[in-house]
Amino acid sequence: MCALAALVLACSACSTIETPNLEEDVKNEKIVPAGWQPLGLRVGLAPCVLELELNPEKTNVEDTKRWVLAPNPEQLNGPTGIHKRLLDVLVKYRMFERIEPIEGARPNSTPEELRRLALAQGLDVVMQPSVRRHDVGYIESNGAYAWNMFIWWMMSPVFTWWIADEDFDVNVHIDLRLYPTSTGNLALGKRLAPKDTLVRSLDDFDHGFNALSIFSTPGYMGESNWVKVGSKMIPIGECAAHKQALRFVTQDLSRKLEDPDFLGDLRRRAGVIVGVDSQGRPGLPMTRYAEADATALSRFALTATRRPLTEGAVTTLTGAAATRAAVIEAIGKVTPLARGNDEFFLMFCGTGTLTQDGRLGLALAQPPVSAADTPLEITPLIELVDAALEERPRTLVLYLDCSFLARGDSRCAVTDALLAKLPARAENEKPHSLLAPIFQLCAERGTRLVVLSATGAQVGLPSAERALEMEELGGGLFTAFVLEALSGKADANKDRDVSVDELTAYVLAKVGQIADLEGVNQKPFVFTDDDRRTYELPSGKK
Repeated sequence: MCALAALVLACSACSTIETPNLEEDVKNEKIVPAGWQPLGLRVGLAPCVLELELNPEKTNVEDTKRWVLAPNPEQLNGPTGIHKRLLDVLVKYRMFERIEPIEGARPNSTPEELRRLALAQGLDVVMQPSVRRHDVGYIESNGAYAWNMFIWWMMSPVFTWWIADEDFDVNVHIDLRLYPTSTGNLALGKRLAPKDTLVRSLDDFDHGFNALSIFSTPGYMGESNWVKVGSKMIPIGECAAHKQALRFVTQDLSRKLEDPDFLGDLRRRAGVIVGVDSQGRPGLPMTRYAEADATALSRFALTATRRPLTEGAVTTLTGAAATRAAVIEAIGKVTPLARGNDEFFLMFCGTGTLTQDGRLGLALAQPPVSAADTPLEITPLIELVDAALEERPRTLVLYLDCSFLARGDSRCAVTDALLAKLPARAENEKPHSLLAPIFQLCAERGTRLVVLSATGAQVGLPSAERALEMEELGGGLFTAFVLEALSGKADANKDRDVSVDELTAYVLAKVGQIADLEGVNQKPFVFTDDDRRTYELPSGKK
């Protein structure tokens, strides 16, 4: 009878180490909510880095109850490594609009290198996994140990080898860090670790057979024994880490994306900045400072201390490089970085005019002149705006230092023939801006609009609005005072930011004062949607 009881006990106490089943756990624990939709983020998964909290060279020598199983490079980032398995889980459960490895990234890539690589890939954030714990340890003998001793002495040592009378734990802890490609600064971090330490009961075969292990565990255990324990326990720990990764996305990150401040941290400010001087081309005025203005705007916007444009998401084209084809191509390359949470800055300094059908047009860099009567190539402004709205950015900032209706102005190429094609105005009709179709287009696309322009392109004024160039300032009058305002001089409330309203008040006063002295009509034109009046622009000089 004792022998039969011992045999029953031995069988019932055998090791029950499970094979992890993530799919079953996700379903049973309802980790992914019903009706889950991927988060609207494009994520680049950086190579996995090893930053162990326990030093294997020290722990594996001095601690007889714990062993650090440090993954090698292949186990971290190989074709079937930790990085690939985490990526597969996030893809399988549709956590993001898009998640993919960052091309060209290495485990030792700096955060800035990762940001630039991910940005070039059109990604919103960098997600970097870091392995912090990857170890197994002996805890103690469990309740089966006494019965195991009984069987050893009363029946046979053989039966005891199958009794799981020793408890071991496993720690697979992975830190996930999110860095937006807008700044490269840490936006969110999470330790992927179970709430409670994972413990399993092992029999003698689970940690490497030893006839007298009942008396000598874990003292007899060497590297091969701990590796054997790890082969049983590490998959369980990694499965737990994967479940925590899914919870992190569906709970923590999902809630964060409803926080305006967090969205602000992710927000990119992309842009295309264009400056073209006429270079004496027949039919164009002799502009002198448009290219210098564009270069100054680009330099300032990228180095501003507050809300700068995103490095790597801005293209500046000046002079002969700023052809129609090149500008449209540049906008096309930048638009993937200006999506629903982002801002797009479209900035032009140079010569404005009208198209043959009466729309606002820009004189970009001209093709080579083949004959004296070669017509000017004029690009409709709304065509560039339409291209900039391709991904429906949160805000479009349209900056124009040119004039459109002032014949003879240094930044206007309009002719009497073009002006004559404008629709006849009714008596007592109020002046209206030819920028109105752009207002309408942005409204239709759901993009908020901020227009900062040297002139309003308004039809029906007593005298046409001009866009002065000033030799004393070495640039356009409008741009000179805009840069002065953004450097901090327009910060009326001293909050270190310059809003559209603050810039408007400053620039209107400064430009108006000089225009009056020059005896010309120049009144900067600012348009904003109601919820962008306090919109904060790049500001502050380094």
